[in-house]
Amino acid sequence: MTSNAVSSAADLAAARADLFRLLAVGFLHPSPEFAQGLVDGAFQADLRACVTMLDWPAADAARAAARLDDATARLAAQDPDAVYHELAVEYSRLFIGPGTIVVSPYESIHLDGTPEMRALVMVSRSSKAVLAAYREAGLERGRESNEPPEHIATELEFMYFVCFREAAALAEGDEAGSSAWETRRVAFLGEHLQAWLPGLCKTVADESRVPLYVDLAEILASTIKFEAGRAG
Repeated sequence: MTSNAVSSAADLAAARADLFRLLAVGFLHPSPEFAQGLVDGAFQADLRACVTMLDWPAADAARAAARLDDATARLAAQDPDAVYHELAVEYSRLFIGPGTIVVSPYESIHLDGTPEMRALVMVSRSSKAVLAAYREAGLERGRESNEPPEHIATELEFMYFVCFREAAALAEGDEAGSSAWETRRVAFLGEHLQAWLPGLCKTVADESRVPLYVDLAEILASTIKFEAGRAG
């Protein structure tokens, strides 16, 4: 592989890592800093740059760009505290409660339950498989963490980590290392993200009362579709 090709592959892997990192932030419980980044337009600009770098299909890229541009125009004149409050209320309604939530943010609830019995997070088949993937990649769950390992944001953060390590190995010319991280990336995508996030994204896009979460759901769904196509 030529030096230019290595650089290109490393840059693409880095853009993929950044995209998953930003999506993970978007699906965490919102913070005042996140709201400020939305009002400033920095978050949307970074997402747009990742999509452009990864060369999505033209139609998907155009839809994502339009959504991000609309979000920037919609949020530009708003008060960051008001944006934060709106997002926090909607995030709780969608994913946390109190009361009946719109959609669970946990893989195990989507994949391991039955109509007769709800799956238990932390101890389900999916939870154990996700933890095993983390450990095989050299990560251990912090003792202070109360969040189950199969939360949507945690799984997206893991994809960021794997893509980041793949990008670093490519930049260093470590073909064996980059291949190993690529294998982990493709496996986690196929065994976990593809198995439940498209359904979650559809529900959020259909049910959210806040446009930003519709935007994030659509862009995450397009990301998974694009990455699955490349992996296949």
